[in-house]
Amino acid sequence: MAATLHSLLMDAVGHSHATKEGPIHTVRPGSPPELARVLAIARDKKVPLAPMGTGSIAHLGPQPDAQQHRIVLDTRRMTNLLHLDSLSLTVHAQAGISVGALEHRLNQEGLTLGDFPAETYRSTLGGLLSARAPGRATSRLGPIESTCIGLSAVLADGRTVHVKAVPRRATGPDLMRLFLGSEGVLGIITAAVLRIHRMPEARVFATHALPSVDHAVDAARKVLRRGARPSAMRIYDADDAMATGLTEVDPHGQALLLATMTGPPEIVEAERRILESAVRDGGGTPLPAAPAEKWWRDRAGPHAPSAPAPSGGGRYQVAAPLSRLGAVYRGVRASLLAHGAACSAFLGHFHEDGGSVYFSFPRTGENEAVAREAAVAAGGRPATELGADETLVHALRDMKKELDPQGILYGGRLV
Repeated sequence: MAATLHSLLMDAVGHSHATKEGPIHTVRPGSPPELARVLAIARDKKVPLAPMGTGSIAHLGPQPDAQQHRIVLDTRRMTNLLHLDSLSLTVHAQAGISVGALEHRLNQEGLTLGDFPAETYRSTLGGLLSARAPGRATSRLGPIESTCIGLSAVLADGRTVHVKAVPRRATGPDLMRLFLGSEGVLGIITAAVLRIHRMPEARVFATHALPSVDHAVDAARKVLRRGARPSAMRIYDADDAMATGLTEVDPHGQALLLATMTGPPEIVEAERRILESAVRDGGGTPLPAAPAEKWWRDRAGPHAPSAPAPSGGGRYQVAAPLSRLGAVYRGVRASLLAHGAACSAFLGHFHEDGGSVYFSFPRTGENEAVAREAAVAAGGRPATELGADETLVHALRDMKKELDPQGILYGGRLV
């Protein structure tokens, strides 16, 4: 089968765009029709297939036989900017383009996707929308998938579906949401239409010290509740602020609330005042803006001021409603420290629906179990979990059987 499968894939996408390493076949289609041909081959040969973004491959399903053939779908040849509407402020682009490259193209026209977290720009557009990670959000714009107003996808049977970017429909559910966050198990996104924005006229930074992380979270919540929408906010406790190099002056046990605000000068000034008022209500005081400027300047670099991971560590992200963020921060950190695991953390990506806490600790199975138990008990949910009740999960799996009866599409937590 190996030679037959590989030759079929080479015929589908071109000899130089199909490679094989052991039982893993990597294919790089250059268009939706080529992608549909790859899916037809996978379906005919009953070979599991999973998409790959910028180097990360979703799991390829059960592997009872280490020699079972599998297909990895790399969309990074599909990078065309299909249409840019600078009046309606929308962009239509293929799913394989990196979000950073798309942002660069927009910047050349005085436009932007917005101040999304730096890691957003390292993803492909399709991978970003398919993963729907909770950390890809800003206070101003919310989660990045909320900016998606249309998309195209290829189903497992080779059919292409288009959800057009039109004003709100009067009938039926929003089928586009089926594909956002499905991680490729219901269909492969090939293109999307996003809302975009003009480059901001002004940007200001602010750093404030508050008595505790809980006070800082409460201030951020008040800012959003009063209708202000800073581009981004982040919170560190005193120790982590020092450890990340954000400040060389010990904040004396206080927490730092960092923020950046963008837009017309009048709006920026109003948001700055709302932030100051919320901080003052929480017993906080303004500090020089330098720590916030450093955080923003370095956020995409190799030494970005994110919580440093202890040896053998990695980031563990927990999403929670705004009302539970402080409890998640305290609960997970206390549980890990009681378990003997060094832990640091920061809070960020605040928006109307909630925010995230990023913990760094030695990533062992035992430590992760401790972190998960504490996160759920405090009202949060680890970002890697599906987060739907069993009835809905069963309904989604039934839907997958309808769209992919042979079960060739793998990659997400529905399989």
